[in-house]
Amino acid sequence: MYNRVLFIAPSDSGLDVTPEIDTLADAFTVRVLQGEVSAQRIFEVARRAVWDVLHFSCHTRDNSLLLSTGDSFTVESILQVARMCNVKLVFLNACNTAGLGQILVDEGISSVIATLTAVDDQIAKQTALTFYQCLARGMKPFEAFRLARPVRGIYQF
Repeated sequence: MYNRVLFIAPSDSGLDVTPEIDTLADAFTVRVLQGEVSAQRIFEVARRAVWDVLHFSCHTRDNSLLLSTGDSFTVESILQVARMCNVKLVFLNACNTAGLGQILVDEGISSVIATLTAVDDQIAKQTALTFYQCLARGMKPFEAFRLARPVRGIYQF
């Protein structure tokens, strides 16, 4: 079951994640890290609980996720947090995350959703909304992903 979601969305990314957060809050136990999001803050929250899903909604730079501080959150950090939280799924809802996703899978994370290219903010938001709505209805992650993917060739599971 995928009941607990750690949702990480640095506020200065310019992304409107309110609809995603509202959808998650209706169906899941969710902890939102928004505002000033640093690596230290992510690790502090990760240490406190076990999460089923680790979701990042942000931008990328140099094959890393971009945090509020302008710092990069590397694949090694993502992997460390995923293992610390014992996650079942990592959702990298940011542009060009396929390389990061493949490394996570190679290192033993069983399910990763990533993007193959740049993704429009509206498409990213709609994909996440539909995915979590389907997951909340009891679908398995791959089924939810298959229904949520609005444009072929952007996301991979």
